[in-house]
Amino acid sequence: MENSISFIYAPYIYFDAYRFALDNLRKYYPDSDVFIYFDSFRDDIEKYKEVALEYNCKFILRDEKVFYTDRNDSFEINSKKMIEISNRLIYSCENTKSEWMMIFEDDVLIKKRIENFPKADVGTSRYYFRPGGGSVFKRLAYLDAIKKADIPKIMEHTINATWAADVVLEHVFRLNEATFEEWEELAEPGHRDNFPHSVYHGFKNLY
Repeated sequence: MENSISFIYAPYIYFDAYRFALDNLRKYYPDSDVFIYFDSFRDDIEKYKEVALEYNCKFILRDEKVFYTDRNDSFEINSKKMIEISNRLIYSCENTKSEWMMIFEDDVLIKKRIENFPKADVGTSRYYFRPGGGSVFKRLAYLDAIKKADIPKIMEHTINATWAADVVLEHVFRLNEATFEEWEELAEPGHRDNFPHSVYHGFKNLY
């Protein structure tokens, strides 16, 4: 489907938040591609899949486990997870035609259609430019950047990159000289939430 933005989503364990997030997303983006990634080891696959299909999302089972990245796990465990996360991003970017991609999460709330996309390649909530929940990036910029990225090397040489996927993603873009912007459309609790915005990261009422 052609649309301005597609969504990449790996639900955690908050089923009510998951359904609410998708229901809310589809109010404003009924035709956008939504890629939902689910670890195949989980025993709650069917109920998540049913909701995904109800909201016309792409439900993708993966054998390589991600689930939760623990900072106390070994480099070997987390490097596999970071590579798997990048593979999911690559697959999503290669299988849609939208200009923009959003990192969607259980606590991301779409409040209205986005009016102003970033002028840069990557739009984040904070000035330190870690692309977490609600952040957006240009699809083609990612596909270009990831070709030149060495995920284990980034993890070895970057603070917090051994466990934080947003730090890894930031440096995939940085190493390719992508541009970043503190995006006015993305708010978080206590951060730009009293100004007009389209996307809110931190809605945990259903956790």
